[in-house]
Amino acid sequence: MFNVILIVDDEPDIAEELADLIESTGRDVIYETSALSALKVAKNQSLDLVITDMRMPDIDGAELIRRIHDSCDDREKPGFIVVSGHLGASDDLSHLHNIDYTLVPKPIDVNVLLSLIAAKEQK
Repeated sequence: MFNVILIVDDEPDIAEELADLIESTGRDVIYETSALSALKVAKNQSLDLVITDMRMPDIDGAELIRRIHDSCDDREKPGFIVVSGHLGASDDLSHLHNIDYTLVPKPIDVNVLLSLIAAKEQK
């Protein structure tokens, strides 16, 4: 089981609901409502998985993923799940060539999300 999952969404209600859902499965969760605050968490905390919104006002989810990925050595790189309600999200993520991520459309199907988390834990 993952030690720590970071959730990042600029909509506080969504971030908190996702955190509550995932915590209810016995996982440790931290949530942030800005990508910049999430970067500070990632700098000081070993993360197993990052679940991030794509479109946020400070930096977008793709840039957040790139920065977190690049700041970790190979043994410590977390998995990534990107949630987005925007049809162009896959194009926005296209420059993340060597980074393992999964794109999940909004509205989020919680069963799909929990299944993805479980599958990433098995890797």
